[in-house]
Amino acid sequence: MKKRYRVIDTTDSHEQKMDNPYDRIPYLGRSHQQTHIEKIACIPFLFDIPFPDVHHARVLELGCGDGSNILNMAYSLPNATFVGIDGSEVQITRGQESISITGISNLELFHCDLLDVDSSFGTFDYIICHGVYSWVPSHVRKTILQICSQRLSTNGIAYISYNALPGWRMYSMVREMMRYHVRHIREDHKKTEQSIAMLQFVGQHLVDPVDSYGAFIRETMEHLSHSTSEYIFHEYLEENNQAFYFHEFIDSLEEHNLQYLGNTDFNTMNNLHFPEETQNILDEISNNIHNLEQYMDFLRCRRFRCDLLTHNNRELAREVTLNPFTKGYFTLSAFHAQDENLTPKDIFEDILENIFIESQQKALKDIPIFAHTIQSLFEHWPQYVHFDDICSYVQNRTMDFSQGDKVEIAALLQTLLLRNTIDLHLFQPKIATEVSHRPCASLVARAQIRYQFSISNQHHTMVALKDIWMRKILPYIDGKHTFEELFSIMQGFVHEDPSLHEQEASFHKAKLREFLSILLQKGVLVS
Repeated sequence: MKKRYRVIDTTDSHEQKMDNPYDRIPYLGRSHQQTHIEKIACIPFLFDIPFPDVHHARVLELGCGDGSNILNMAYSLPNATFVGIDGSEVQITRGQESISITGISNLELFHCDLLDVDSSFGTFDYIICHGVYSWVPSHVRKTILQICSQRLSTNGIAYISYNALPGWRMYSMVREMMRYHVRHIREDHKKTEQSIAMLQFVGQHLVDPVDSYGAFIRETMEHLSHSTSEYIFHEYLEENNQAFYFHEFIDSLEEHNLQYLGNTDFNTMNNLHFPEETQNILDEISNNIHNLEQYMDFLRCRRFRCDLLTHNNRELAREVTLNPFTKGYFTLSAFHAQDENLTPKDIFEDILENIFIESQQKALKDIPIFAHTIQSLFEHWPQYVHFDDICSYVQNRTMDFSQGDKVEIAALLQTLLLRNTIDLHLFQPKIATEVSHRPCASLVARAQIRYQFSISNQHHTMVALKDIWMRKILPYIDGKHTFEELFSIMQGFVHEDPSLHEQEASFHKAKLREFLSILLQKGVLVS
C-alpha cells in the first residue's frame, strides 16, 4: 500500500450521527462506459433485435449519485431526455449545480427514494442501475426489478450491475475482516483508515506469504492502494453488499416478467476464448445461454456483471451476422487503458504483433488489409471510425481491393470484438480531431474539475488530471481563448496564488501545448 496506517484498538469509539452515508461520504462523479445507452444498445444491434433509438430515447438512472454519468450522456445526446434519482441530497445538489453551470437542459435530477418511483414518472426506453443492486436490502432489490418491469417501454432495455459469484466470494472475505476490525468505530474516516490498516497488518504478517492466500491478499492490497477512500468505504464497509450467482439473478427475473437480453461485455457471452476441448464440453453441458454463461463464470471466477434485461414477451434470437459490422463505428479498446507507460503507438504495435489469425496462420501485421484496418483505427484516434471509412482507408493503400475484402474486414472486426480488442459504437460523438485555434474542452469536464481531479471524456470514460496546472487551466479551455490567451491566464494564476510560485518554473508554453495534446488524445476536447 502507498500509505501506511497503524492498527489500533477499536473497542472505544465515539458515537457518530447516523444519516445517509452517501451524504457523509459522497462518491466522486464518474462516467461508466459500460452504462452508456449506446453501449447498451450495441447488444441488440449485434443480435438484430429492435431497440429504442438512442438519439431520442427517454432514460432513467436509479441511484445516479451526482448525475455525472447521465450528465455526460445528455451532453452527447441533446435530443434524448434523462432523469436521475438518488437518496443522497448532497450528491443531487451537486449534480443540480453542474446542470446549472453547463446549461444542459435535457436532464433532471431528483432527490427521492427508489420506493417513490411510480406511474407519475412515465415510461423509459433505457433504465440504468449501476452499483446499486448488490448494495441495498432485498426488498429494495425487488423494487428495482419492479421498476424495470413497470416503467420500461415496449422495446426498452434495463441495465443492472452487481457483484457476482464465485469471484466476489474471496473479496467478501476481505470485507468481513475489515468490518470485524472496525465494528466499534463510528467515525467514517477512522473506519476507512483502520480497514486499510487491518489489511496491511494481515498482508505483512501472513503465516505463508507465498501461498495462494498470500498472493490474493497482496493483490487486493495493491488494488486498494489505487482506490479512493469513498470506494473503500462503500464497497467494503457498508452494511449491505450481497453478491449473486448469475443463475440466482436470472431466477429473480421471472416474477417480474423480465428476461435476460445480454451483457454489456459482449465478449463474455461466448466461449470462443476457451480451448477447443473446453468449448466442446461447455456446448455439451449447456442447453441455453443462461447455463453457458454460468459455467463460464465458474471458469473465469467472475466477480462483477453488467446484465441487460427486457420484457419476457419478446422473442430473442442471439445470432450475430457480419451485417452489423458494416454499419458501425469502431475504436481500439486498449486505447482506454489507464497504464501511463503505454502510448497508443505501443498498443497499436502490440496488436499487430501478437494477434494471430488462425484461418490464415499469420499475425495481423503479415496480412495487409488487416494491418491497414488496425492502422486506420490508430491514425484516427480519438475519433470513432465508420466501417465505410475503414474500407476507404484500406482501399487507398491496397491494390485490387474488392467486395470480398470488405467481407474480410467485417469478419476481422467481428473477431476483434469477440476478443475485446475493439469497441463497437453506433454514432460519432463530437470529438475534436486537432487542437484548434481556440480549443474547447467538454462542458461536463469543465464542470467536474470544480470539485474533483477526474473528469469525463467523450468516450464516456474517466481521465485523471494529476497536474495542478492542467486542473487550473481546464475551465478556460472553453472555445473562447487562443493559445496565447490561455498562457497569459496561467501566468495570472501565479500572481494570484502564492502557493504556485514554487511551481512557476515548471510551467512554460511547451507544457501548455503538451496539456492540450493530452486532452485531445484523451477525447476531452470537442469539435
